[in-house]
Amino acid sequence: MTITTNNQPRDILGFWDFSEADQSTIRSQFDWMDDIESETGFFKYKGHIYNLSDFTRGGAEGWDGSKAESWSCGVLVKISSDCEQVTCGWWSA
Repeated sequence: MTITTNNQPRDILGFWDFSEADQSTIRSQFDWMDDIESETGFFKYKGHIYNLSDFTRGGAEGWDGSKAESWSCGVLVKISSDCEQVTCGWWSA
């Protein structure tokens, strides 16, 4: 497995921290959330908006979670010790 990251921490945001355009995207992408406007755990990586609830624990040593984008690649996350930021990486087989 190859992991690529720039080690740049990204803030973990709430719904209202995004632009109106991003809020619209969040509403359609996460329409299963009951009260989306009070949700937190969102972050933007490579132009896509993710929520920490999309990730399962583990995935690679040194990383806190992973989300497969296909059978051969996906996103990894490391959550900061204060739980305010996330560092992302891209894994590929």
